[in-house]
Amino acid sequence: MIRYRYILLALLVGLLAACGTNDRSAPTPDTPQFPTVTPGRELAIAADFPGNVAQNQGIANPATVAARAGQPTPTPDTSACPFPDSDASLTRTAPTTESDIINTLLNYLNQGGDVETLRTTLDQNWRLLGDNGFVRAERDLTGEGVPEIIISHRVPEGGSALLILGCANGRYVVRHQDLNITGDPPQILQIDDINQNSVLEVMYVHPTCADPEDPENCTYETRLVAWEASFGRFVNVLGSRIEYNSWPDVLDRDNDDVDELILYLDNQGDAVTGPLRTGISTYDWNGTVYVLSIWEPDPPRFRVQIVHQADRYFLDGDMALAMTNYDRVLNDPDLRRWRNGEDDILAAYSLYRALVTQAVLGQPGGLTIILQRINETFPTTDIVYVELSQIFFEAYSEAADLSQACTAVRTAIEERLPQALGLMNRYGENNPTYTIADMCPY
Repeated sequence: MIRYRYILLALLVGLLAACGTNDRSAPTPDTPQFPTVTPGRELAIAADFPGNVAQNQGIANPATVAARAGQPTPTPDTSACPFPDSDASLTRTAPTTESDIINTLLNYLNQGGDVETLRTTLDQNWRLLGDNGFVRAERDLTGEGVPEIIISHRVPEGGSALLILGCANGRYVVRHQDLNITGDPPQILQIDDINQNSVLEVMYVHPTCADPEDPENCTYETRLVAWEASFGRFVNVLGSRIEYNSWPDVLDRDNDDVDELILYLDNQGDAVTGPLRTGISTYDWNGTVYVLSIWEPDPPRFRVQIVHQADRYFLDGDMALAMTNYDRVLNDPDLRRWRNGEDDILAAYSLYRALVTQAVLGQPGGLTIILQRINETFPTTDIVYVELSQIFFEAYSEAADLSQACTAVRTAIEERLPQALGLMNRYGENNPTYTIADMCPY
């Protein structure tokens, strides 16, 4: 077994002494401190990621102030909805398109049809509700004095839909339609004024399961809509698409009377996505929409995730933290492999990156130590990053010129070493895609 432990420890001691201290650590509280929420701003915190945001004690969240200011006063629609008529009827034969369903339902309601008959027909005659579909009519979502009818159902052409039908000027109309070409009927999580702006928000989830028999292999897209009187329609109040493999919670984490959306990412990934970082996302109201406010990642579980983390520090110019993480790739026994046979490849890659890092820092002695380690650890291997290390070292030794050394590496990749990219670009669509320039960016 190849031994990697302690490969860079001595080197790191010298490096940190040369670079000075770079201690950005700060205590991570049990409850995250919310940033001053502004549109598009986001905060990431975690025990293994240095940094935090100081708490603004006693200062109200500006989102709360914005939500409570200028609250609209609903204007009741005094015009009557269609008067109940026992002669109204629905055909027992199910329509064959979503458009026909909508027209049939509106025609029935505008003739004075009742909600209970509508529910029974959708369920028992048309068989469009299934196990999860529903018909609800208990909340006034528009503030006009009449409860809207919410229908979640399967679509004949495939997929599902959520409809909100409301009464306006004496007739029922479609207030909101959310049509999905795949997945089961959407499920409502909550109907409430979660942001304290005197308008009811409708939070629902659109589930999509690759295998109906495997509920663990599903994704849930969270959607949040609210009535906007000035537009005369429902609008989306989520600032971005939210799709996780778990249902969200609604909690007031920062005690500002405005609820946050809490989503738990516990999916470690698959062959398509590659390894995923698990953790908790908190979406907070910024006065206009809900935006990602805090991301609390769990510690990385897979070795390649530490490689990606080290590369991010490298590209950001934080060479001390990059070296710390490359050393962890080599020495942390608790990290797991994502792909079979990747251990030597990631070790050689990390040593190559450490070699370039030493050149960036102007540490020629460090280059010699690392190259010696590479030759001792991989005396006969054909791993591409061993060859890249040798090419970089020889080119840099000639003139101590980073640009000249990186040009030699990039030329080698273009001409005869394409696997340098392929070995690092096989970790799924949710992980970095490397270019030739990334391999030596100077």
